[in-house]
Amino acid sequence: MKFFVIIIIVFLPLFLYAEYENDNSIIIDSVKYYMATDKLTYLPGDSVHMCYRVTNYKSSTVVLTFPSSQEFDFYVTHDTTCIWMWSWGKPFFYIVWFLNLYPEDSFEATYSWNMTNYYGNPIPDGDYEVTGFLASYNNLPLSVDIEYLPAGTDEPSMPTENPTIVSSPNPFTSSTNISFSIPHNSNVNISVYNLKGQKVKSLTNDRYGKGNYTLLWNGRDQNGEQVSPGVYFYKLATNGELVAVKKCIILR
Repeated sequence: MKFFVIIIIVFLPLFLYAEYENDNSIIIDSVKYYMATDKLTYLPGDSVHMCYRVTNYKSSTVVLTFPSSQEFDFYVTHDTTCIWMWSWGKPFFYIVWFLNLYPEDSFEATYSWNMTNYYGNPIPDGDYEVTGFLASYNNLPLSVDIEYLPAGTDEPSMPTENPTIVSSPNPFTSSTNISFSIPHNSNVNISVYNLKGQKVKSLTNDRYGKGNYTLLWNGRDQNGEQVSPGVYFYKLATNGELVAVKKCIILR
């Protein structure tokens, strides 16, 4: 079965842009990069409405160049595995070679994903990460987490007593706060890994009581050297058992 999709790219005054419930953003040199989905929790039959937006808050014009035929892209990961990407198998056309983004102007792409994988099969329930980015640059990715609940669920499930971990800001340029919560007294290990699976930095390996905690990672490795920009994974293990893996992105 073939699916035909349309990405809508629009220019509108800022006050006319749609508001999204689940969002993430970063400002670099007075230019705001914004990624969002319309909700955090989805049920069978829903579609995920996603948006990636660039807004110029500088007093001068910003020029974005697009040497390829694609300006934006979106992808979805589950347990660090990419299960769907908008650009897979899709032809592109040379529409915009460059773009003058005037002060207070925004440039955005929106897309509705029907929560099926690359083969058109429905995805299982669980937690997913939705990422948008400037495709021609293949950079400035921004992600938000969503939850897909199983059939027969009428409302979002109540939080369970499981360890949790999250970083903010994400992406970041110099440092990020990694916050975690543990429901019981536990031996906690939190470490950062690169895309090759190599340990970059051990943030903690200690005994913690029940509660909420925050650690600072300054973007440096175990030797104190600044790591390269890119994608990294931070892993939370309690009592020797891996319980969570999350992604963070360093921009320079």
